[in-house]
Amino acid sequence: MWYLIYARLQMLHYIDRLDNSGENMAFDFSKIHVKSKESLPVDPIELFQKLKVSDSSINDLWLAQGDALREWHKLRNNNDLGVVLNTGAGKTLVGLLIAQSIVNETRGKVLYACSSIQLVEQTAEKAKGYGLSVTTYYHGDLSNDLFTRGLAPCITTYQALFNGHSRFFREEISGIIFDDAHAAEHLLRDHFSLRINRDGFPGIYSSILSLFKPYHQLIGKASSYEELTESGSRRIFLIPPFEIQKQLEELRRILHVARFSEYSDTTFAWEHLRDRIDLCCILISGSEITITPPFVPVLTLPYFCKGIRRIYLSATLAAPDAFARTFGHAPDYIIAPSTTAGECERLVVISSRLKHEKDDVETTKQIIRDHKTLIIVPNYSRSKKWGDIAFIPHKDKVSESVRNFKTDNGKPKLLLAARYDGVDLPGDTCRVMVIDDLPMGVGPLERFMWEQLSLSNTLRTAIASRVIQSFGRISRGMSDHGVVCITGDKLVDWLMTPRNAAVLPAFLQKQLQ
Repeated sequence: MWYLIYARLQMLHYIDRLDNSGENMAFDFSKIHVKSKESLPVDPIELFQKLKVSDSSINDLWLAQGDALREWHKLRNNNDLGVVLNTGAGKTLVGLLIAQSIVNETRGKVLYACSSIQLVEQTAEKAKGYGLSVTTYYHGDLSNDLFTRGLAPCITTYQALFNGHSRFFREEISGIIFDDAHAAEHLLRDHFSLRINRDGFPGIYSSILSLFKPYHQLIGKASSYEELTESGSRRIFLIPPFEIQKQLEELRRILHVARFSEYSDTTFAWEHLRDRIDLCCILISGSEITITPPFVPVLTLPYFCKGIRRIYLSATLAAPDAFARTFGHAPDYIIAPSTTAGECERLVVISSRLKHEKDDVETTKQIIRDHKTLIIVPNYSRSKKWGDIAFIPHKDKVSESVRNFKTDNGKPKLLLAARYDGVDLPGDTCRVMVIDDLPMGVGPLERFMWEQLSLSNTLRTAIASRVIQSFGRISRGMSDHGVVCITGDKLVDWLMTPRNAAVLPAFLQKQLQ
């Protein structure tokens, strides 16, 4: 105790001496300054020049990349801008630089949307090589806190952005980069489509099937409708809106009993549709019932509010009508610098046009027998034709399978179903590819439009986009080259129809002649 008293007296004595000496004891807080953050570049060209690039393939920006970035910088305050660059022209680097530029300007949260987890991983790996820091989000986890702190964009999937329980609905977003915007229509529709699988919900399926049976009896299609109960039926029936309104009360009761919010396969779509069933169309096939809106109501989502900058990246930006069906409106401007990237040497082989060849698939198998080959088919049912020579990965193992395929120096055959974009196999990683059958009918509504309504004009641009994207899987630059085998009567007929060929790029039209 005595020591504390002594220390107190000494302190008082010291203070008294300071006061008598005239020294000022007041603390000047104005002299304390928060260290200012380093000014971050907003001009995307300047941003690139300050990067520490480790990717040996990147020496500088290509002319078309620089043109696209300079034009975007002039128009950066517009809400909706499209950026079109050929496959192999480096649009990923352009998109990532734009994303980081918006982050640096706003210190806000910017999203970069990809069509699959494989592409999220691939884009993040490219960003690392460019010297750009990013956050990734899939399987419910952020890889780091850079996005949260407003320091880097977050690369994620369309699925994570548009499912009914998306965490990003609650975020204050400054900008979104939609990569491969041409592929977004069916991805967005999937999240606004409730699919009632016959095997997963047999009671609900049967109840809805029975609910609309009297209508089909009334219009003279009872027998055709009854065939849906038989296995293997590929018919699709569209229930007209007036019949849905007539049966709406009973339909809602049936759907309520199903408790879709409790199942992982249905909870996300059900969150979007549960109060809007009367605004949807219903398609019934032998395997499932699909409830989906005629047009995807994206404008009801927070991402499309005024003030959020949206950039749509694509090698084949769809026609204005198709783009509007996907995103609710056309972009304010389209930035499309001239480039010859992707216009590489290709030998196109159409087996069915060879003399005395009746089975183009079997002929093509012989052609590719001694070559490493990528095979693209429109659906898993078509993949059965190639099962004897090709490896068919599970849909959850595609990323791993593509990585293994790239490094396999043997003569593997990798088959991918409905993967018309997002697979990059440059140079010697793959020189031979098969595009089998017409890439149509991604979803039930699109299938109905094509098969039942014959709306080929409406879907022409969508088909053309997938064809162009397919050719780009093994052609990643002007110096690249490869062989593309075309199989399937529907695809060959489509390509040989002048009106269809006319919507393809000039260099592809020439190679198909």
